[in-house]
Amino acid sequence: QLSGAGAGAEGEEDLQPEWAPLHMSALMSDDGGYALDQGVCMDHRPFQRACGSMELGDDPALCACRDEVLSYLASTRRCCALRLFDLRQPEHLEVNKYGATMQFLRQLLGLCGYEVTPAPRPGARPPPPEMEALAEWLTSPETPFAQ
Repeated sequence: QLSGAGAGAEGEEDLQPEWAPLHMSALMSDDGGYALDQGVCMDHRPFQRACGSMELGDDPALCACRDEVLSYLASTRRCCALRLFDLRQPEHLEVNKYGATMQFLRQLLGLCGYEVTPAPRPGARPPPPEMEALAEWLTSPETPFAQ
């Protein structure tokens, strides 16, 4: 289904899908760029260091593939200012309310037309605090994103 998103350059309406799957891709370049965090293992060492000495046998194609992946990851580290899912706590999940992951999620929800917390309704339970609502959006299999 298409909906009017605003006036075009010559007064024509721009038609955009209600759910545009490219919102996430567009957001990845905002605010200096977002990239997935590359820390692995208990000590959160860079993925490049963890896999740089992997034994790939005698297959040169595997070595070339690994080198291309490492080159891509190095590029995202240089070009992107913010890290998504920078989860440094090995024993539990911890996210910062004002960190890059939650900021990205807030922006994505807004672009897709969702509210972080539902508006309060008379006679109903009050909406959860913002951080609880963000955690629900991020982890629950019941949200519209997960379905």
